[in-house]
Amino acid sequence: MPNLDFDIVKAIIEFGVQFAPETTVDPGQNPVLRAAGTAMVTSYLSELHHLQIVKEPTPIFGTQGGLWIGYRLTDQGRELAKSDRALFKVLGKLLQNNRFEVSSAVANLIEENRKKISEAPYGDSFLVTLREISICFENGCFNAAIALCGKILEICLRRILMQNNLAFDNYSMAGGLLQQVNPYVPPNIIGSNFNNNSNIINVYRNAAIHVHEDAIPVPSRDEAILVIHAMRELVNSCLLHL
Repeated sequence: MPNLDFDIVKAIIEFGVQFAPETTVDPGQNPVLRAAGTAMVTSYLSELHHLQIVKEPTPIFGTQGGLWIGYRLTDQGRELAKSDRALFKVLGKLLQNNRFEVSSAVANLIEENRKKISEAPYGDSFLVTLREISICFENGCFNAAIALCGKILEICLRRILMQNNLAFDNYSMAGGLLQQVNPYVPPNIIGSNFNNNSNIINVYRNAAIHVHEDAIPVPSRDEAILVIHAMRELVNSCLLHL
């Protein structure tokens, strides 16, 4: 599973919950899963089965043709349909299972793109922040690492707006910048997973730096891995390819 696609996991769970617990789900009936293809969906189902989110994966002939792996959601899987945050935790576990090495991933991002990053606006801040994300993660400071990923998101959004000649308020934060990027910058420029990755970073970044509820959720290592993965994908897909 080289690239983690939130849409596929979400489709597996949200489509599965539409069926009775005893019904085997045909992934080929869902347009997102059908577009992803049998091999990719099978790979995700295998990982979700390992995490006890789906059960009884079994080969079936799809009602719209082709051989698929049918599945049923466990009780835990059905609960995940109620909360994006719960789904985000699953994505973090999937990354753990696939040995996503945070320090090496961030280091590679810096080394492979140092010149391009440093010569662009906010370049020095960008590089320093990436290094600090790795340091915070390795020392178990997950809130700090996530908050710094939010800073990278803001830098990315500002550079996207600048390179598309779109004005923005220097005091705008991620939410306001996202509202400016989405209507005016085409998906083929910012990448197909831009909204997923931005949403993951922004949701956790807000929880890391703001107080909105009595019991503030403390991010787990899995969740920090997910946010850092989303940050890396955001940089690779929409910033460095502009």
